[in-house]
Amino acid sequence: GAIDNHGMAFSPERDGFLHIHQIDSIWVTDHIIIPRSANVIYRENMLDLFSLLSFLAAATERISIGTSVIIVPYRHPVVVAKMIATVDQLSKGRVIFGAGVSWNEEEYGALGRPYGERGKMTDENLRLIRALWANETLSFEGEYTRFHDMSISPQPYQRPHPPVWISGKGRIARRRAARLAEGWHPVGLTPE
Repeated sequence: GAIDNHGMAFSPERDGFLHIHQIDSIWVTDHIIIPRSANVIYRENMLDLFSLLSFLAAATERISIGTSVIIVPYRHPVVVAKMIATVDQLSKGRVIFGAGVSWNEEEYGALGRPYGERGKMTDENLRLIRALWANETLSFEGEYTRFHDMSISPQPYQRPHPPVWISGKGRIARRRAARLAEGWHPVGLTPE
């Protein structure tokens, strides 16, 4: 099941409802700033993804909490790795890391991120995030991020890391999922 992070408010009491109705996961989405010109349903009350994940980790005990999806190029990959590892610790290993690139060129511009490089940035960032989670200390030389002999703490609760699912309907997303993830998260597709 899915509960949007906009509109109806979540409360700890609803966890009992979710358990009774056998809901096994809650998924939250990621948009930071929405252009008025965008034709989207989630314009208002879009809560911050990481704040909401932390709340859900505290308000639930057994339900998986997933990102549907973190737009990987919007944030520095070390920050994403640290924040997801923290929520995975707080939830005792219930995080599913859904990752994607997004379609919204205006949002990229507002955040000062290069829209034309989003695929390349996502690939590098995912390699780095996974490496940070799997290693106590790491040196990394990428096109966008470089550092020597550093680590993040805490490491994720799940070892070697939370499952990574790649979102997207196209061939490039499916190839990215095969190379860099444990799953494919095809948002919006029907079983047919």
